Amino acid sequence: MTTLPIQIETVTPSGYQQGLSICHPTLALNLIALTVSILLLPLLGVITWELHGGLAALPVEIAPTFLEIPIALSAAIFTIVLHELVHAAVLRAYDYQVSCGIVWHMLVAYAAAFGQLQRRDHALKIAIAPLVLITAIALPLLATSNQYIVTIAFSALLTNSAGSVSDIYLAWQLARLPRQTLVYDMDPTHMLVFVPTCSAHNGE
Repeated sequence: MTTLPIQIETVTPSGYQQGLSICHPTLALNLIALTVSILLLPLLGVITWELHGGLAALPVEIAPTFLEIPIALSAAIFTIVLHELVHAAVLRAYDYQVSCGIVWHMLVAYAAAFGQLQRRDHALKIAIAPLVLITAIALPLLATSNQYIVTIAFSALLTNSAGSVSDIYLAWQLARLPRQTLVYDMDPTHMLVFVPTCSAHNGE
């Protein structure tokens, strides 16, 4: 991620330094997400195996059935939508106006508060909310005896974890900034961050 000074006087709040432009490395993050999917596939398989006490007790076959494949694909699509809806719900809970959509040529889905100043602690919670919530819901479902529920949960965990790579990357970047930092979404892959001028003096 690169950060370059940029002058946007109309949105620079009083008491803050000029905005730093943050650009998400979309290609690199997509490649990392693909790697996460490849690594997570056997890991989730082992977790499911252990939750059921062994291979013989698994409610799904190693080779997916004809019906399980479309169920898994449908669950993946639904998970992508749910992921963005969770972002949107947390944004709305903090009284931000939300815009949702897809940038097809970048394969990026988004829910964002464009043109609005967001508190850093809000932005952190917004970023990690889908990973925390969907994992908390889907992980216990791997232990159920219904093969289709296990298939849906497995697909949801795989899709959501890979889709959360950019969220984790953003949260990591924001966590290194002062608590009073403000975030300003410009478009689905660019934002400004405003660091308080006092942080340069008190070391926050």
